[in-house]
Amino acid sequence: MRQTHFRHRILQQPALVRSILEDARSKSTPTSIKTTITGLLVAALMMLSGCSNQPSERAILLSIDAMNESILRQYLTEDEAPALYRVFDHGACADFAVPAFPSVTSAGHASLWTGTYGNRSNVTANSQHVLPRDQYTVLEMQSGYSHERLSAEPIWITLGKLGLPVAGHHTTQSPYTPGYFPVSGQRDETLNRARTESEEVLQKDHVMVFNGYNKRLQYDAVLTARNVEWVDASAWQNVGSLWAEPAPKAFQLELEAGPVLYGLVTGDALPERAESGSAESGSTESESTGSGETQPVASKSQYTTIWIGTRPDLKTAVRVTEQPAEQTSPAGRELARYFSEPIRLETQDGPV
Repeated sequence: MRQTHFRHRILQQPALVRSILEDARSKSTPTSIKTTITGLLVAALMMLSGCSNQPSERAILLSIDAMNESILRQYLTEDEAPALYRVFDHGACADFAVPAFPSVTSAGHASLWTGTYGNRSNVTANSQHVLPRDQYTVLEMQSGYSHERLSAEPIWITLGKLGLPVAGHHTTQSPYTPGYFPVSGQRDETLNRARTESEEVLQKDHVMVFNGYNKRLQYDAVLTARNVEWVDASAWQNVGSLWAEPAPKAFQLELEAGPVLYGLVTGDALPERAESGSAESGSTESESTGSGETQPVASKSQYTTIWIGTRPDLKTAVRVTEQPAEQTSPAGRELARYFSEPIRLETQDGPV
């Protein structure tokens, strides 16, 4: 399985970033930091493509939980969802389809991926008892979305065995090797062989599956001065001179998954980057010291920029800037326009 990075971007939403900057401008400790770390998508998507010498064809299996044709037509116009309208207007539909029982998200998707019901896939609820049952108590539960719960072969492994390029995007019961646990007792030879084959297929270059919902690094939240720790800004490296006006202010935030993010709030005049040796932008003035040396001073006494990184070092930090309030209509323009560069985090489960 290819190494897949699930990256978070810091949303440079004008009102949120402006809040921390305005608070930092006050002489007292800032009272509000508002920065949003966003996740990505909510739909399960799988793309399959042929690998022959003929022009490639791609099959896309898209699952939108709880959506049906009547809901789509009620809330979205054809201009807003033209591709889905074409599917409903010109595609085929199965009458009297019998879904998996119980008809819940994890069990339903396990049936989509494997072509089996819960008595074969062993996924029967969003939360259920751990298998094998004779080795755990009735109080021990497990998520039905977990890869360990699955005991039947999902379609991305089947296609990978056939040598077809396949990608799974936020598919349930992924991205790792299915557990193939029996209801009771130990795995037999058939289940052990299925697990070994699946593990080998997931290592192949033409198979790429990832799922960002197995573990959250941090729930979406608005950060304030009450849920970050304010620290000494002098610990930051490659900042150049620490200006007297406005003096940089530093904070740090420990994420739920373990990594710590370090933040530095600075003013209009950017500090010198170690790799360039010169200021990126913004005007500065020089101030003479008693020793005859000069130090850069911000031309305006206000904060405009937040630097975020996995260590207190401006050379590797991501820059988040204040943006004007969004006043335009979303029609005909890019929706998410103010994002920083991604931050790579190291976790116990690998980089994201």
